Amino acid sequence: MFSNLEAEVKNFGSLTSKELTTAGDFSAVEKSGKKILDLYRKLGVEIDSLSDTDKMKLFPPNTIANINKITNAMKQFNSATDKNKGAIAKAKENVAEYTAKLET
Repeated sequence: MFSNLEAEVKNFGSLTSKELTTAGDFSAVEKSGKKILDLYRKLGVEIDSLSDTDKMKLFPPNTIANINKITNAMKQFNSATDKNKGAIAKAKENVAEYTAKLET
């Protein structure tokens, strides 16, 4: 599927790189454009039907490693944020209690 789409994009580029002078030239460009859109839609349907694991296989290995690093970093960030929320809430409670004691 990728190779068909790539070939048609190259064909479209070739058709549009030259001067369009006849109705046939315009027709060929339009036909190629429609074929690209059709192939793109079909590719989208195929990708949507893949599992997450299979989708990851579409990327080069170094990209997958980077995605995993980012995912792990986000998990650590979220975990730290969750821990800090509790500490912040506790600090606010302590300030409120201390303020209440000062006012009495």
